[in-house]
Amino acid sequence: MKPVHAAVRWSGCVGVALALIGCGAPAAPTATPLPTLYPTPTTSLLPTLAPTVNPLRDEGAFTGTITLENGQLVDIGSHYIVDFPPGYDPSLGLKYPLLVHLHGAGGTGISFKNFKANIRRQPVVADNSGRFPFIILFPQLPGSGLTWKMLADTLDQLVDKVAKKYPVDTRRIYLTGYSDGGYGALAFGAKYPGRFAALAEVSGYYDANLSELCALKHTPVYIYHGKQDQVIPIQAEQDVEKTLKGCGADLTVTLLEGADHFTIVDSVFNQPDLYTTLLSHTLPAPSASQ
Repeated sequence: MKPVHAAVRWSGCVGVALALIGCGAPAAPTATPLPTLYPTPTTSLLPTLAPTVNPLRDEGAFTGTITLENGQLVDIGSHYIVDFPPGYDPSLGLKYPLLVHLHGAGGTGISFKNFKANIRRQPVVADNSGRFPFIILFPQLPGSGLTWKMLADTLDQLVDKVAKKYPVDTRRIYLTGYSDGGYGALAFGAKYPGRFAALAEVSGYYDANLSELCALKHTPVYIYHGKQDQVIPIQAEQDVEKTLKGCGADLTVTLLEGADHFTIVDSVFNQPDLYTTLLSHTLPAPSASQ
């Protein structure tokens, strides 16, 4: 695809694309065992996507004001979807981790009907007692040349809204993104360091000031990129890696042999490893003075 502006910017043209789809220096998140979120969990994540056994889904709209590169203020509006894990029952008094996922370019500006139809739902266990415990937030990026980075403040407000509306464990909020959404995940995470217990980006890049990513040095970051990516050059990911390593970030990079920009979706998002990895991180409890 054609660069959008002078600094190289790549767009992941993959359809709606999903596998499931601050200031200061916050304390580093600590690794903890997986949470027990169901009374009698007996199975683990399935390795492939399956139709959810929980039909719950919430839909809503969000608005915000963003600043364009020329300084112009623009009011924007879009939609979001919230999916719930199998066995979700707010009456149980459980707190659920929240997974925020930012889609690729194929989901930008399309009709909300098509967006909903193409978002894949999360991996589940067939007997409804499994360990895919996430509430998942899928915001949609409106069109008109907007980027996820421009929406960082609006997204932060949306995460707050969802976390207050549903029984979310605010120490277990995770951020993922694919392609353009990978860029967005890095930008959103860097704008709000300490907001997420861990961040994972797949087939992404960062075409803004790379030094901004040093704000993520206290957040575990996981990068996945296909060695045969035909849309976003692997060099883009290597630039991110070099910057984060230079900042002393907690970074894990996985380059997948044989995976391209499209097949990597199944290789990463449809596997349990990503989710168990994210769940191994928890934000520290707030101090009494906070």
